[in-house]
Amino acid sequence: ISKIPQPKNYNKVSIREMAPAVGAVHQFSGAFDDSHCEEKARALAAQLIRDGISLPTGEDGEVELGKVNFEWWGYNPPFTIPMLRRNEVWIELTEEQVNELIGTKGEEASE
Repeated sequence: ISKIPQPKNYNKVSIREMAPAVGAVHQFSGAFDDSHCEEKARALAAQLIRDGISLPTGEDGEVELGKVNFEWWGYNPPFTIPMLRRNEVWIELTEEQVNELIGTKGEEASE
């Protein structure tokens, strides 16, 4: 951490060291606001469920995002045209979930 550039505005930028983690990522363009990012997180979670990953769901069958560790990342300055922006949503997966996913895909490939 000592080797990275230091932010000029400490009120808006924070630097922290994070433990390594594994997850699933979906890249998307467009707006980078809470509702759009949450919609993309729900879509990624739904795809993971279809792929055989166990995620917490409510009575309505929708994934409970409050019980899933997810983040969204935007890589462009705010003046970038939305359709040219690169955004990502990331959902953390446990080692067990990764093994479930690899096992599922491996079984499909061998059929």
